[in-house]
Amino acid sequence: MVITFDWVNGPAVRSASLMGWTQPVFNGFIVSQGWQSRHRRELREGPSVKVTRIGLDIAKQIFELHGVDRRGRVVVRKTLRRERVLEYFSQLPACEVALEACGGAHYWHRELSKLGHSVRLLPAHKVKPYLDGNQNHAHDAAAICEASSRPSMRWVEPKTSAQQDLQSLHRVRQVTVRQCTLLANHMRRLLLEYGIARRFVGAPSSLLLLRI
Repeated sequence: MVITFDWVNGPAVRSASLMGWTQPVFNGFIVSQGWQSRHRRELREGPSVKVTRIGLDIAKQIFELHGVDRRGRVVVRKTLRRERVLEYFSQLPACEVALEACGGAHYWHRELSKLGHSVRLLPAHKVKPYLDGNQNHAHDAAAICEASSRPSMRWVEPKTSAQQDLQSLHRVRQVTVRQCTLLANHMRRLLLEYGIARRFVGAPSSLLLLRI
């Protein structure tokens, strides 16, 4: 039953059929259930429009992906396992991929660059101000994607395999020297407990242990 008011004849009562449920209005347009399901499927399975920028949060086994189009609208959110990352990016058209410069980032920079993507590495301290909400893989990927869109962002220079090999050798040497020095100092303290105090000027740690 619907009550209408007429300024001439006064209120009038007329019967009307019961109206069904009306779809919610979003930005002035009716949002259909088909569009909502299709949009959710695109965010989960993959975009139907061209992705221009992707933020990729890398980890040991689970990788989180956050992609936007040229207008900055989110078109894809996806969780990938390590063995499916290269397979997924090989099916995407060339786009900009941003990663946080952490463990394994230089490897993924080389592999994704081979697929034709423009890969950039961001410093970790530059990404943190763009983190929205609690820290998790999805929020980290969104922060990386947002930080990479800043024109004043400073990028990390990627390393080649040869540069990483040389860096690994230096790091192994530093650890070895630190451990030998620690062991030599420990042996000196033990000898002092027995009244032995000798000074080995410039003697390597291995030679010191042989003399003991």
